[in-house]
Amino acid sequence: MRADEQLPWKKLERVLMTRPAIEAQYFVAHSRARQLQDHLRELEIQIAQGRELLDMTALPSWPPLPEPIRPPTLHDAIRLVLEARQNQWTRTRVIADEIARRRLYRRRDGLAASVKDVSARISDYPGLFMREGTLVRLRLAPQGSAQLRDFRPGAIPRRLNLP
Repeated sequence: MRADEQLPWKKLERVLMTRPAIEAQYFVAHSRARQLQDHLRELEIQIAQGRELLDMTALPSWPPLPEPIRPPTLHDAIRLVLEARQNQWTRTRVIADEIARRRLYRRRDGLAASVKDVSARISDYPGLFMREGTLVRLRLAPQGSAQLRDFRPGAIPRRLNLP
């Protein structure tokens, strides 16, 4: 055989000799890519779970906010939350968490209103709020009334400044 005929054969022989090494590296890379995809999937699940926890957790009530922007009263803040929820029956815990999250009301000491504060205020205004256990909703305002009255028993009749 002539030398020029053996040249393509030598190239083919070199390729065939390295093919197992190439295949081994291919399978190692493929396995590593699969591991990284599984790890990425786990991280995406952790990120989604973390986001859900952050969304469920109310803002910390400490340290107190310097000067909160809020409605003048807690029952105004409760009303705003219930109106935002289309006046659906809502648990007092959810109302308190939403007031804290949206920074609608702070007590004089700068802390967010607790569930007990919200529950007590709702109990003080039976004409403004309907209650069934821990579930609360607004009583509907009388037709043609632009503002809600102070419905506490024994309260001096006055108008609340509600938008």
